[in-house]
Amino acid sequence: MELRHLRYVIAAADHGSFRRAAAEIGVNESALSRRIRDLEDEIGVALFNRLPGGVQLTQAGERFLKRARHAVDQLEHATVEAAAFGRGENGAVKIGILSSLASGFLCRLLHSFSDTNADVRLDVAEGTTSEHLASVRHLRLDIAFITEKLEADDLDTQRLWCEQICVAMPERDPLTRKMAVSWADLRDRHLIVSEADGSLRIHDYLVSHIRPLDGTCLRFFAVWSPRNDNPALRRLLSLAKRMSREQDISSS
Repeated sequence: MELRHLRYVIAAADHGSFRRAAAEIGVNESALSRRIRDLEDEIGVALFNRLPGGVQLTQAGERFLKRARHAVDQLEHATVEAAAFGRGENGAVKIGILSSLASGFLCRLLHSFSDTNADVRLDVAEGTTSEHLASVRHLRLDIAFITEKLEADDLDTQRLWCEQICVAMPERDPLTRKMAVSWADLRDRHLIVSEADGSLRIHDYLVSHIRPLDGTCLRFFAVWSPRNDNPALRRLLSLAKRMSREQDISSS
């Protein structure tokens, strides 16, 4: 039994005629009739009563037709869905991040991607850099955004954006009256950071760069596996690179 046999039965039932069904499908009437007869012989029951003015489904044929329509519909749906997935138009992208998505480049990137790819689900997970890298390597994550340039033969990386380093302090602190705060202003101050892996890297950056905060930034990189064949990931990467170039142009 082949898919075309099911299509022949459906067309013959819809038109009540082998001749009209063959004309719609674009095959020879005798070929269509012979294929339906072969199908009837294979399943051991007549699907049509042959009449002088056309054909009419038997009771067995009516039952078969219902299942045949469902099978063809499901296969067509699967074909369309697979093609859409192959073009990256649906599916999901699993993303690893280090911190909040409340604002900034990453927030804009994901919102922009969702606006143009409504059928692609974005699954976002927070974690440490080491956790994200392991997940990307094992394809549990499609992509991760980290704060260091990675040198690894089995992963691809791309620098995307920088974020300004900011200092939070009590509103009565004398430094709040300054328009800009320098590293020298923070000498002998205690800096409070999280013990999470990503924040430890930020801490190392803070304590090793004694220069003005104004104009300094923390670089963010995307990392993904070249073995990952998720088409939706490629669409996200393409958008991220384009937004990164546009940001570099506007800031230059």
